[in-house]
Amino acid sequence: EYNKLGYAFFSNNKIKINSKSILEKIRKLKNIWTTSNLFKGSPTQEFKDEFIDIFRNGVDEFIKQTFKSDYYIYYHVMYKSERLSLNKLPEGSQLWHADGGPGICMNLMICHTPISKENGAMKIIDWRTSKELLTKLYFKYKKFIRNQKTKSQNTNEDRLYLREKKCSILKDFIEEKSINYYQPKSSDPGTIFAFSNNCVHAGGYPEIGCERIVSVMHIYPSIQETSLEQKFSYKHIKKNGYPKINNLIFKT
Repeated sequence: EYNKLGYAFFSNNKIKINSKSILEKIRKLKNIWTTSNLFKGSPTQEFKDEFIDIFRNGVDEFIKQTFKSDYYIYYHVMYKSERLSLNKLPEGSQLWHADGGPGICMNLMICHTPISKENGAMKIIDWRTSKELLTKLYFKYKKFIRNQKTKSQNTNEDRLYLREKKCSILKDFIEEKSINYYQPKSSDPGTIFAFSNNCVHAGGYPEIGCERIVSVMHIYPSIQETSLEQKFSYKHIKKNGYPKINNLIFKT
């Protein structure tokens, strides 16, 4: 299903139990979120036993069967989605987009809270349709850039504006053609949502009073076989968006 659609989701009792345990521990910790609602430090280290057990009970096998190889975890971030104001509009990853990274990257999302439309569960469009959308985006964005009267100065403001322009173009295409998307729903913690980073997706825009806490791991194939204990012996702190070639092939 993952290799056909570009995404897959699943869960089981063991995964749910461990995800619930992580959530309970999070509720007891204080001052754990940055101003941008990212978990401070290494969630891998903080909840190491639970993550190893989650992988041992289905996730490890799923990744290996999908890649037809072993793998390594490049980075792991945990974040919280919440909306405190009715006037707050979607921004960043809450807008329709594709990550634009290496096509072999798997984004593995572990949902520690239940998920629904109300708390901003991620929406995704299958890979075949995503390719068509991204092709249309390329040509329309290229035309837009050609018609720009003033050239970008490559400042943060310019980059943000151009990124939001791409997202707006995608949104218009999706709404104009009423393109279907998938949005999972579960009343239990512990949904595993794996997707190709270049599928068009959006998420994390909840209704007032709703909250979503998820882990996202960027995972790459590896020719080096390692145990789960070895895979989780690293902090998995995000330092760069993408691995270097020698890391991608050889390092775990």
